[in-house]
Amino acid sequence: MPIIPKAQSPSIIQLYNWIFNPLDYMETRYRQYGDIFEARATAASWIFLSHPDSLKYVLAHDGKELSAPGEYNESNCSTRLTGSGE
Repeated sequence: MPIIPKAQSPSIIQLYNWIFNPLDYMETRYRQYGDIFEARATAASWIFLSHPDSLKYVLAHDGKELSAPGEYNESNCSTRLTGSGE
């Protein structure tokens, strides 16, 4: 499995840029890292996708073939998003 590139700037700078200039942030990171990259904002780590086909793939599949192991993903995140816990 390929390693997802990580944005290298300090997390507080990444968060600031994402909040106050999100389009430029995404365009700059796309040029640096390509279609997919990991960003860190304070304690959270996010995976960003920028190509429409990638977004369509993730949103259209049931998730069984996509793996995201880790204790954060075992939390009640899906309950908060969907209200169902499914």
